[in-house]
Amino acid sequence: MRAQTINMARRERRVPCRALLIVLTVCAFAIPVTTSAAQSPTSADTVRDWNLHASDALINAPNAPIPGAGQAPHVSQLHLAMVQGAVYDAVNSIDGGHQPYLAGLPPASPSASQEAAVATAAHDVLVGLGGGLVPPLPQVVIDRLDGLYADELEGIPDGAAKADGVAAGGAAAAEML
Repeated sequence: MRAQTINMARRERRVPCRALLIVLTVCAFAIPVTTSAAQSPTSADTVRDWNLHASDALINAPNAPIPGAGQAPHVSQLHLAMVQGAVYDAVNSIDGGHQPYLAGLPPASPSASQEAAVATAAHDVLVGLGGGLVPPLPQVVIDRLDGLYADELEGIPDGAAKADGVAAGGAAAAEML
C-alpha cells in the first residue's frame, strides 16, 4: 500500500512538471525574435559576403578560379584584420554603443545604410593596400572587387542613407589604411 501511495505521488508531481515544460516551450516559440540594428540580417549578410570577398582576394592563388593575391598567411591575416576592423568601425559609427577600434572617427547618421558602409569599408581597404613594403593586389583582383562593390551599391536605393553609409565606410577605411 505504501509503495502504491509513493508511486501515485510521483505521478502527480510529474504532471505539473510536464505541464510546466509544455507551457515554457509554447512561450519560447511565442516570443518574437528581435535583432538590433547593428545585427540586422541584411547587414550581417553583407559582412559575411565581404569577408569572403576579402579572403578570396588575399588568400587565393593568382591562377585560382577566383584569382587572388596569394598572400602568405601572416600577411593575409593582417590584411583581413584591417578589413574587419574598418567594417566594425564603419558600422559602429552608424549604430554606436560600442568601443571603436580606431579613435577619432566621426559619428555617422543613424539612418545611414550599414550595407553601404560595410561594402565601402571592405572594398576601400582592399583596393587601398599597397603602401610601404606590401605590393598592391593584382589588377584582376581589384577589377573583381570593383565589380562586386558596384553590384552591392546597385542593390541599395539611392538617397541620403546610401551616401551616408558610403561616407562612413570610406572614413573608416581611410583611417585604417
